[in-house]
Amino acid sequence: MSSQVLSWLESNDPSKSVSWSKGIPENLSSPPWRVPETLMRSKDINTLLEYSMQVQSSTIQTQMKSADDLQLLELNYFILSNASLTVAGLLSRYLKSIGISSKPVCGIFKPVVDFAGLKGAPSVFLKVDNFVIDNTYLHQTERATQKKNVKDFYSIIPKLRTGKAYLEESPSQTKLEMVGKKELGDNPEDSGEYLEKCCETDFNMLKHLANVCNNDDVNVGTVVYDRIMREFIKEKFEVEVGDVAEEVTKKCWGCGEAVEKLSACSGCQFARFCGKECITKEWGDMHKVMHRINKKYKEKKEARDLSIAKLKI
Repeated sequence: MSSQVLSWLESNDPSKSVSWSKGIPENLSSPPWRVPETLMRSKDINTLLEYSMQVQSSTIQTQMKSADDLQLLELNYFILSNASLTVAGLLSRYLKSIGISSKPVCGIFKPVVDFAGLKGAPSVFLKVDNFVIDNTYLHQTERATQKKNVKDFYSIIPKLRTGKAYLEESPSQTKLEMVGKKELGDNPEDSGEYLEKCCETDFNMLKHLANVCNNDDVNVGTVVYDRIMREFIKEKFEVEVGDVAEEVTKKCWGCGEAVEKLSACSGCQFARFCGKECITKEWGDMHKVMHRINKKYKEKKEARDLSIAKLKI
């Protein structure tokens, strides 16, 4: 964990530093916002969904005392935005900790609206029982206040997020017209193939979440969101959810076994392997793409560090 983020987390209680936003409106009482009240333990599930969305859309007004504090600047606008894969993965982990089964699903989001040329987009949503849940907040613009952004989100997005908008269909195999790199960008983390791979198994999802949190200097919002959510679960349900980055370093990334002697990946120095066979298997399966993702993280960090260096001159 980078020194700046670690320093801030050690000296602050994230949950007490939050400028809380409005929660999910009461009228959004059905999927994909909440599960029906008829579902067993719906109160516990909806409590987590409501708190998660509120955390994502809230802000933390960190004081910019030095140029280095720019690492935390995005928290002034939102804690987490447009992170369907990570949110679905973490929520599934939280729900499991309190004894509730759920599954992140990679599919297609294509709103059923009268709009010519609308394409499908790869997306990850949560299946709880047979209900589709989309708990992802979408920040609108830095030019508006937090209150205005959240108001617009709950005014516009519910018209798009309807049950028929979520298709359990492979983004890489579909015949639907899909958005391309022009809309998604060239980050492999947003590709349908990577989303599908992460959702294939619980362990693949665990590796993704661990890699995101390990690169906390460019994923500050995810780390803060996870910390606040885990503290809430501990207080509300008296359950401790472990640190995902620490958990995954105790297992081989190829076979998933907890082996006493593990070697770190020579490239990222984070993934662990028990032998060459597992290294080869994982490299062809998922880890090669993860290295490309980490390269994007590095580019983002270097660009920000350059901006910080200029401010120090």
